[in-house]
Amino acid sequence: LPQFVAYTQYILERNVRKQVDNIVSHPWIPDSISVRGFVYDVRTGRLHEVRTKGQGAKEPAVTSGTLSA
Repeated sequence: LPQFVAYTQYILERNVRKQVDNIVSHPWIPDSISVRGFVYDVRTGRLHEVRTKGQGAKEPAVTSGTLSA
């Protein structure tokens, strides 16, 4: 995978993670509501669920064109 592709995936996942955190932390959203985030892969047509910090996810790091958690 070229480095820019891996970095783009990292940016998308980081953005989704941030948006989920924003929604979950909003005072109008009760704790009983489950909020999840996904990234759509246009090449495969599949959805990839982005794990949030509440689900035990670590912030991925970009190293030599690949993502590592």
